[in-house]
Amino acid sequence: MEESSRSTFLSQLNITVLRGVFKPISGNWIFGSPRIPDSYVAVSIDGQPPKKTGIANKTSNPIWDEIFTLLVTVESIVEFKVYNYSQVRTDTLIGSAKCDIKKLLKQKHGKLEKVDLALSRMTPQ
Repeated sequence: MEESSRSTFLSQLNITVLRGVFKPISGNWIFGSPRIPDSYVAVSIDGQPPKKTGIANKTSNPIWDEIFTLLVTVESIVEFKVYNYSQVRTDTLIGSAKCDIKKLLKQKHGKLEKVDLALSRMTPQ
């Protein structure tokens, strides 16, 4: 099989967004309570519109345990973005990670099972 046909071959990838562990967001709300996020994860492939988890309300240890089935190629990049949901303002990006399918397949000897990703934490602007 030629390299070009392998890279365009679509495969199903099941992604489970399991859980997160956050340090509290710096600063306090008006009444002095610590800022704990209402978080969700957006998963996108190659810049396509994201699939989103439900919102885990007011927890530093969210458990989403949601499965997404996505179509990928060997050349695909999977992007994970964690947001703090807001009813009033635009949701705030907390952290993100990218996953290069080709690179992971090489590292994992052709199998993608139980891959843990550490997110890069965003600094407040």
